[in-house]
Formats: sequence, C-alpha cells, structure tokens
Amino acid sequence: MATKKQDAGNVATPAETVSAGYAKILAYGDSGVGKTTSGALLDKVHFILTESQAEDHIRAINPNAIIHSVRRVEDIWPIISYLHELRASGHADGSEWVVMDTLSDFNALIINQILAAKQEKEPDKTPRTNQADWGYINSTTIRIGRDIRDLPYNTLCLCLSARDTNQETSERFVRPKFAGKTVHETICSLFGVVTYMYRETFAKLDADGKPIEKVVRLAMLDGDDHYISKPGRNLRPVERPDFAEWWKRMQYPIDVDALRRSMFGLEEEI
Repeated sequence: MATKKQDAGNVATPAETVSAGYAKILAYGDSGVGKTTSGALLDKVHFILTESQAEDHIRAINPNAIIHSVRRVEDIWPIISYLHELRASGHADGSEWVVMDTLSDFNALIINQILAAKQEKEPDKTPRTNQADWGYINSTTIRIGRDIRDLPYNTLCLCLSARDTNQETSERFVRPKFAGKTVHETICSLFGVVTYMYRETFAKLDADGKPIEKVVRLAMLDGDDHYISKPGRNLRPVERPDFAEWWKRMQYPIDVDALRRSMFGLEEEI
C-alpha cells in the first residue's frame, strides 16, 4: 500500500506560471489517529472548533493557533464572515490555514439542537426528527462544508469516520461520518483532496535488539476501494499527514512519470 519517496533528484521545481490558489482538503478517520494534531501542526492557523476538550491539546502544540469555538449552530456564521472580512480588508493576520474540527460534530450539533428545542417545547414527549428536520440538517451541513471550502485560505476540513454497507453490492466501506444517507457524497465532492487517516503498527528492534512496536500515522489518498478517497496533485497513494508539505508539492508541475507509475501500479513498496 505504501510507496517509496521519490529520489531528491527527481523532485520537480516550482513553475512561476502555476496559480497559487488554495489547498482544499478533507481528512477523516477514527478518534485518536491524529487529525487534530496534524491540523495544530500547521503554521498560522485558525481553528473552528466544535470539540471544547481539544482546545488545550491544540494550544499545547501551537500556542499561536487562533481558536474559534462553536457551541451552537448559529455561532459559525459570524466566524465565517469574520474570516472573509479579515482577508478582504488587506489587514489579514498572516494566517494561511483554516481547520474545521470537526464537520461531523457540527452535523451532530445541528441534530442535538433540533431535539433540544423540541424537548423544551414538549417536555413530556420523546423528541424525534421528522422529514422536514432532515432536509434542514442535510442542507445546513452541506452549506457549511461549502462555506468552509470557499474561505480564501488553505482549508482542512476534519471528519470522523463511519463504516457503512453498499446497498447494491453488500460490500462494507469506510466514509466520512454524517447523519444522512448521501450527505458524505456531496461533502466529498466539494473538496479537491479527500484522505482517510489511520494508524499502522510496525515491528522493529530497539538498541538492545529487543522487538518493539512503532505506531505511524498515515493518510490514504488512493488505492483501496473500501475507503472513500480523492488523490491530490503530486501526492502518493499513501502519505504522512503533513498537510503543509502536501500543499507545497501540489503547487509543483505534475510529475507525469510518477503519475504513470501510480496509474499503472508500478510504484515500489516501502
């Protein structure tokens, strides 16, 4: 699955004619695989945070990260407006990245807020969502995904992962986690790169020759059909989740030889 790094002599050099643009990346995976950590390692970053417990972790890694907390659905609109105005004003704070952590939790927040409102209105009844609610839940989740993508910054949208079954083939697959049957498909279509983050354990020997296990964080961009993914320009099928490095390489001209090897299964194993 993993592939060898290209030799330094084969690395392309930047082309002056390549448009700067912005990176638009969606990364999903189970809790604990390093999604928030990878985002916090980005320099000059704004975090739109739905998980209050992650704030201390982010600040410990990156004290300069600017954190915007979202506790209610309506909290997010002023944040998005502020980020647009900051860039348009010409007095931007130098930030290059915006991280949404996580869109899955924001999707759950919409649902919980609807149920809480119903419970408050009719405290003697068990609140349930109806068809109209699901129209709002889905459209609002997709709208936020689109608004995050359209920010004039490099954007990293983080999501949890979910296991699902293809109703036509009965095959199991892994996708970004959202309530709603097809929301993940629309969300994934919004982003230029979609990657599944995971941990892999390798056996190695320590200095005394004793076997130890080493855990590595990886990001799948192409390969296994059981994982939803979308490869990026000049990125290998499996990468380390260094998103700033990805963006640098995505601005290089396309390495046609590497693309040909990847397309026809000629990449060497690590």
